[in-house]
Amino acid sequence: MTFFRYRRRTDLIIAVFLCFVESDKRKLHPTEVAKEAGLHMSSAVRLMEQVHEIFLKLPKGTDGLTYYALRPSIAAQPPDDVILMVNRRALKETALFYTWITLIVLALAVVTMAALPSLKLMFGS
Repeated sequence: MTFFRYRRRTDLIIAVFLCFVESDKRKLHPTEVAKEAGLHMSSAVRLMEQVHEIFLKLPKGTDGLTYYALRPSIAAQPPDDVILMVNRRALKETALFYTWITLIVLALAVVTMAALPSLKLMFGS
C-alpha cells in the first residue's frame, strides 16, 4: 500500500478514468486500459488497485479473467467532478507531504539548538 496514492499520479489516474468513461463497456480488462492509457499492463493494474475509491476490481468471471470497473458512486458523477476530486486529493497529499518535511526539519533544528551549548562546552571556544 502506498501512503501517497494521488500525489504525482494525477495524470495517470485521470487517463485511466477517461478510458472507462470513453469506453462503451462497463468493465474493462487491464490490457484494454493499458493500451488506451499508454501504460504498461502492470502499471495499470497497480494503479487501479491502489486507487480503490475510483476503480473496482470485479470477481473473476467464468472466463477466469479479472476485470475492473468504475465504482457506481464515481460512474454516476460527471467526469469534471471526478477530475476535480482527484486534483483535490493530490493537493491534500502534497500539503501533507510538505507538512511532514517541515516537522522533520524543525525537529532537527530544535535538537541541534539544544545540543549546541553542550558541544560548545565540550570543544570549548
